[in-house]
Amino acid sequence: MAGPITPTDGIIAIVETDNGDVKRFLGTGFFVGDGKTVITAKHVVEDALKTKVLVGVAQIQRDGSMKCCDILSALVDDVFDIAVLTLLVAPSNLICLSISREQVSSNIDVLCVEYSQTVNRLDPNGERKIVFNTLAHKGNVVSHYLSDFPETAPTPSFDTSFPALKGASGAPVIRGYDFVVVGMLVANRERHLLPAQIERIDDSGKIVEERSYFLPMGKALEASVIADFLERHQIAVTVAP
Repeated sequence: MAGPITPTDGIIAIVETDNGDVKRFLGTGFFVGDGKTVITAKHVVEDALKTKVLVGVAQIQRDGSMKCCDILSALVDDVFDIAVLTLLVAPSNLICLSISREQVSSNIDVLCVEYSQTVNRLDPNGERKIVFNTLAHKGNVVSHYLSDFPETAPTPSFDTSFPALKGASGAPVIRGYDFVVVGMLVANRERHLLPAQIERIDDSGKIVEERSYFLPMGKALEASVIADFLERHQIAVTVAP
């Protein structure tokens, strides 16, 4: 992908809507294919779809304003944590991301832009307003593995050196050098709850100080799983090396 890239042109917030207004922030997603197709994690939209709540996407415009678009339909995978949302119309100033089927090496920088810093605020009139804020991460892939929990089938996954914060699910993990999707954040890795190091200081048996160091890691679905799902449902997407 040549030229300067504005991440928010391709990475957007998933929201509940009501008559075109944003009611609640759900998670993160990204554009692929024809610009009307958005990929996100199934668990981001599953409850809203079950209760028939309107779902849409909110895109930060280049002037800082927000544009909300409702979805026409949603398709979710029976096994994997993937949802495909089809929009009524394609927004302007968007970037459709390419997907790679290749596993990314641990010595390659990966990036992630997500909306976990989105907050609720009161405007001067006392009305609640959702303020969308992005958070960018840079790191690397820690390990590739087949995950069997909470999935019901072995799922190609990898851990990132940065965490998946609440609201980050559905965000693409992208290669730093070409902005190609290599995975999608779906959860925090359970092992980040275990201390990586414990330090004990004993001063003549009187004072004991213990410090625990934690390793927060994100769990991502391999992009090849997303590409296979799109191919099975004949949804066009650009597949990169």
